[in-house]
Amino acid sequence: MNDDRLIALETKFAYQEETILKLDNVIQDQQARIEILETANKYLIGKINTLRESVGTDSDNEPPPPHY
Repeated sequence: MNDDRLIALETKFAYQEETILKLDNVIQDQQARIEILETANKYLIGKINTLRESVGTDSDNEPPPPHY
């Protein structure tokens, strides 16, 4: 293998390695954001359930409005 081909392969490898590191950072950032969103979602679901319990009405048992 001549030197030019070896240099070309090393250059491609360096760019690929850099790209992989950038993609890994993006994945780590996304995972952190997903975890934050999951926590917020659980909190909001709990808040909704608490509000439903405090209202104490079940919309399935309510009679339909008079205009029906």
